[in-house]
Amino acid sequence: MEEVSTVTLIAPAKIDGVRKTVGESVTVTLAVARQLEVAGAIPPLDEVEVDLADDGDDRLMEKGHELARAKERIAGLEGTLSEVNAEFADVEAKYVALVADHTALQGANDELGALKEQAVADLQTAERRIEELEAAKPAPKPATKPKATAKDAAAKG
Repeated sequence: MEEVSTVTLIAPAKIDGVRKTVGESVTVTLAVARQLEVAGAIPPLDEVEVDLADDGDDRLMEKGHELARAKERIAGLEGTLSEVNAEFADVEAKYVALVADHTALQGANDELGALKEQAVADLQTAERRIEELEAAKPAPKPATKPKATAKDAAAKG
């Protein structure tokens, strides 16, 4: 016959198709009690169940050792988790800085593009102005010989 227990509900639960309310005491099998425990409908059952037979003290000591090893393992895992969380925070900070740098670079690139467009427009304006000035420049006069002066004639002669 399966072991039965009486438990008091700390949350509503449906047992054998019947809705039970908070504070009700119900008699259930150990399997159902474990399900209620997992669902949070009853407080946690005792962690260590010991059969107090002839070897009860030895089993209790072994359970104590198992519990101590489990606690050590949990402490180690918590330390590892702390290290991972610290590394994650570092990576996250680097990512935020990288995003900020990327955003700044995009802004500088946009500004450079605008300056380039302005420079091209200014160059085109300057080229048009040069063409206008060259078109408006008077034609050069033909070169003429300077008239000889009396001084030049005396020097020749």
